[in-house]
Amino acid sequence: MVNFVYVVNDVLGKKSPWQSIVDLSGYVNDKWLVIGDFNYICSLQDKIMGNPPCVMNMKDFYYDIHDLRLV
Repeated sequence: MVNFVYVVNDVLGKKSPWQSIVDLSGYVNDKWLVIGDFNYICSLQDKIMGNPPCVMNMKDFYYDIHDLRLV
């Protein structure tokens, strides 16, 4: 299965796509590829320019992708 994701770059828009991915994960029994722009980073090395990242958001994103076994 392949899913394409775009997560809006605002606080309210970021939770809804994750809930959709969590809901879909219950139906995935094989390999799963999720591609897109999540507008999150996992580590400080992923940040190039702009405002400093929110460490709490980085942790949430890290745990979300690992909890869903996306990595």
